[in-house]
Amino acid sequence: MEQYSDAAKQVKSLLHTMWQSGFVGETLSALTDLAEVMSVHGKTADAANAVAYVMQHPDVPFDTFDRAEALWDDLELHVCPRVLADAKEWGAVQTLRGVVEAALAVE
Repeated sequence: MEQYSDAAKQVKSLLHTMWQSGFVGETLSALTDLAEVMSVHGKTADAANAVAYVMQHPDVPFDTFDRAEALWDDLELHVCPRVLADAKEWGAVQTLRGVVEAALAVE
């Protein structure tokens, strides 16, 4: 199986570019893409943090929300409920910048 750093490299680049360009909807979409990669590679707490923020963001596009919600539903089947509750709390107090920086820092 491909290592997380290799799998996430292109998605992280896209996320950084969209965020730096000020494209909020595209940033949230790329953040959801990265959360999917995190989840596949066992970084479920980090994925939950990203998805919790995306689902609470007021400007999230409908299709991105649907993807984030589907990933959240999948995480609910595999992750401790306390991790998900913590992710919701964390996501509620974060800024887009903070979430992007945290997601980009995941190794």
